[in-house]
Amino acid sequence: IRIAHASQKLVEIEKLVEAKREVLRQKAMDKKILERLESKKREEFREEQIRREQKEIDDNVSMRFEINKKSRGT
Repeated sequence: IRIAHASQKLVEIEKLVEAKREVLRQKAMDKKILERLESKKREEFREEQIRREQKEIDDNVSMRFEINKKSRGT
């Protein structure tokens, strides 16, 4: 009787362990997905920053060109 009870308890514990492992696997997948999303968003932000900086540089160059053009009287 003790052996049967212990065996039943062992089966229950193994099921519990497997359920916990499945939760852990799901959490690991979720974490990986979030890390990829974060990386993608960070890259998008970086690209937007570069675009803004380039636009600002282009605007400054255009403004300088116009100022130089006017100062030369052409």
